[in-house]
This record gives sequence, C-alpha cells and structure tokens, in this order.
Amino acid sequence: MKKIIIDCDPGFDDSIALMLAYGSRAFDIRLITTCAGNQTLEKISKNALKVLEHLGIDDKVYMGAEKPLMKALEVAEDVHGESGLKSDILVSDTKKSPEKNGILKMYQEIMSSDENVTIIATGPLTNVALLVSSFPDVLARIECITLMGGGIHKGNVTKYAEFNIYTDPEAAYIVYNCGAKINMLGLDVTHKALINGDVIDRIRKIETKGSKLFIDIYNNNKEFYEKHTNLPGVPVHDACAVAFEIDRGLFEVEELNVDIEVKDLERIAMTKLVDMEKAQTVSVSMDIDFEKFVNYLCEALENLN
Repeated sequence: MKKIIIDCDPGFDDSIALMLAYGSRAFDIRLITTCAGNQTLEKISKNALKVLEHLGIDDKVYMGAEKPLMKALEVAEDVHGESGLKSDILVSDTKKSPEKNGILKMYQEIMSSDENVTIIATGPLTNVALLVSSFPDVLARIECITLMGGGIHKGNVTKYAEFNIYTDPEAAYIVYNCGAKINMLGLDVTHKALINGDVIDRIRKIETKGSKLFIDIYNNNKEFYEKHTNLPGVPVHDACAVAFEIDRGLFEVEELNVDIEVKDLERIAMTKLVDMEKAQTVSVSMDIDFEKFVNYLCEALENLN
C-alpha cells in the first residue's frame, strides 16, 4: 500500500482531500502536517483535527510553518471564512490539540519508512521547501511530490498566480527545483473538477458521516463561487491531488518544463514554461475523467461512517 504524507491547510477543499484520502482506503497515511495558508496555522490545524474527529479518525496532526519563507502571511478569509472552514457541523472545539515540529516529524517519518514516501501537498509549499532544504538527504527517500498549485494558463489570485503558489512563491521555487519528481495538479485541471447539483444529489443519498460533512461544507462554500466566479460548479481543487495518487489514469498529463517566477513583481508566483535547460520536467495534469473521479469520491464517502 502506498505510503503518503498529506501536507495541508484546511480549508474547504483540503477537507474534501482528507476525506477522499481516508475513505479511499488506498493509502498507508503516515502523517498529516499543516502549513499556514487559507488561514493561520492554529486555525487550519484545528480544522484538520475537527475533520478527523468527526470521521472517527484518531490520527494526530502536526503543525509546520506559521508563515511563508520571505513575506507576511496573506490568508484567504474572503473564501474560507474567519475560521478557515465554514461549517454548521464542525462548530465545537477539538478534543485534542495539534502537535508541533511538523517538518522534523516529516523527515523522521520518511527516513524511518521501509519504502519511499509520497508527499501530497494541498497548501502552500513552505513545509515541503523547509524539509528538502533543511534535510537534503530526504530527497532520496521521497517517491514524488504531488501538489495542488499553479496553473499553466491561468491564476486565481492574480492574472498569473494561483493561491497556493502565490502564498509562498519562494517555497514553491525551492520545491520545483529540488530534484524530486513533481506532479502538478493546477487550475488547468482543477477547474474541470466542479461539483454541482447532480453530484450533490448523488452524495446526499449516501447518508454517512462523510457525505453529510461534504454536503455541509459544500453548502457553506458554494455562495462564494456563485458570486465571484463564472464556474458552473464548485471546484474541489485539493481532492484532485489525492485522486491522482489513487488512480493516475484519471488524468491527461503533459510533461512540461515549469519554473516559478520570483523576480518579476507583476508575474510573481506564476508557474511559467521555460526552456528545458532551465528547469526540471514536471508532470502537469491538464484534464480529468470527471465521472470516474466522482465515483472514487462517492465510494470514499460511503466508507466514512
């Protein structure tokens, strides 16, 4: 069974990514770490614990970086709310507190594993950048880094930049150039993974803890997308990164030479195409078999009871 670490900042779509990962039963989930992004580190770490507690999962959550490498944290309160996770179900505080030293714990978990570990990163890449730069020997033990971030043809914070990369472009630059195998699930594909009424009707019929939580946080987040985007549904960005590791055949992938813009202020955090000699090849997902994706999602929610 594939060993994974999930590095996240819940977050609506991070929460769905966690549900998909646990409910799929496809992984040996070795560790959950958190990185400030959608909200402050304390808030998103508690959100991760709330999701796990609601689902009856007793795993610990380890906190990593509380701010980007070289700039102040800019949270997405307009999208994810004051708590970072708008929900009518997850309103009480957690019974447990998050653990500290998440980056060190990532290193220890990877190095002690009897096989290489895959990192699924669904938030800013600060933790992963600190891991590979502080402990370069870990690179030989990382199977790949599968991340939600960027967009070859679009941004969502600026014309050029997607939120996770924009939050910490210097960290993304380090990760994209560290030498590990990178699988990028950016806006090019996540804007094709749109949840709408037909899918919600199907999920509502499942009637498990997982499906009820999905409906709850979907209902609390759909208004933002209806008001502020032209998308015909709600994108579940981060779940795409998990789905990629469940079944890579769901995605149409292009091998592209990608780098992160860190100098041009107008294009800061852009995931840009460059000459082969100037960047490593990144596996960029450009399309998704949405019907099969929904099947995996529904099967996972059925298992979360």
